[in-house]
Amino acid sequence: EVQVLEIRCRKKAAKILEIQPDSVRNYHRYWKEGLHYKKPTPGKTIYNLTLVKDWRLNRDNPDLHAKAVEAYARYSQKLRKRS
Repeated sequence: EVQVLEIRCRKKAAKILEIQPDSVRNYHRYWKEGLHYKKPTPGKTIYNLTLVKDWRLNRDNPDLHAKAVEAYARYSQKLRKRS
């Protein structure tokens, strides 16, 4: 089962990821909005730390990261069906 950890603060996300807050902002160009992060309102970003951490671990192995994304998609679909 996939565990999703969402963080609403870039500084907190950076601390958990052990990177600088500016690095989080710079990584946005590699991440997919709606998957690695979402912007519910202007100026507010929610990070999916489960997928962001996996991307950091596997950014040199896109096939492995794609498997994590697929597992997350299945998990999300199950949650939507329950509600």
